Amino acid sequence: MNMKFSVGALKMVLKYATAFVFITICGCSVRSESQEEKKATASFLKGDFVQTVTDAQVWSVNDPNNPVPHALLNLVYCKLPSCDDAMKAECGIAFSSFSRANRVKDWAALQLSRYGENVYAYWLKGLAYEIMQDNQAAVSTYKKSIAFDPTFKQGYESLGNLYLLNGSTEKAFAVYSDLLAKHPNYSAAYGHIATIYVTKNDRRKAVEYFEKAVELDPKDLIGQYNLAVGYLVLGQNEKAVATLQAVVNLDPNGGIGQDAKKKLNKLRQ
Repeated sequence: MNMKFSVGALKMVLKYATAFVFITICGCSVRSESQEEKKATASFLKGDFVQTVTDAQVWSVNDPNNPVPHALLNLVYCKLPSCDDAMKAECGIAFSSFSRANRVKDWAALQLSRYGENVYAYWLKGLAYEIMQDNQAAVSTYKKSIAFDPTFKQGYESLGNLYLLNGSTEKAFAVYSDLLAKHPNYSAAYGHIATIYVTKNDRRKAVEYFEKAVELDPKDLIGQYNLAVGYLVLGQNEKAVATLQAVVNLDPNGGIGQDAKKKLNKLRQ
């Protein structure tokens, strides 16, 4: 069977992964904060996304004409385990505007001016620069988030993904390797490095890292799917069947699950 990894598809996954977490946030001039805004902002800047949802909901009820709390809700929903593919797709569709990105950058800068250095504000500002296609500023800001907190996963991932999307494979590999060194049991780090080996057409190494990613997180849908394709590339059809079935079980009605079903049917003919 003539199968191959789709580097383009993997890059699209990386691109959408960035888009999912970065939704419309209104620009704000310097002004006093309500108690509701202070609580929601404080929760977000601590990285407590569950509490942020609760606080932002209260904020939106008490200030219904303000788009910021609604945008903050969209942002954090896509960071929660309960966020499903439908919500992520909605987030991706809602996000594309240069003007929105510029407003987010201003909002993040406002939080930095109010609260001083904060890893999540740096990260958010970096995402804004990336969508505005100011890659140099995005790289610099992501690096600031990592320098501020050398264990900050999102900073490493966003920086590595940006390098990879722009063809700087070796720089991406170095960033992902640093992430793995800091978090040796973080499944996504293995998935990121596997993606690098895909771009290098090192199939066996890619499969090795996808296997580790899935071992650490069996519910990693993208990891399971890429592992199945890797097994097909290597002619390990028995392992491919088992892994494709795992994909179908995880995503029975979604696009990835349906594609896995098609591959399964072909293998069983």
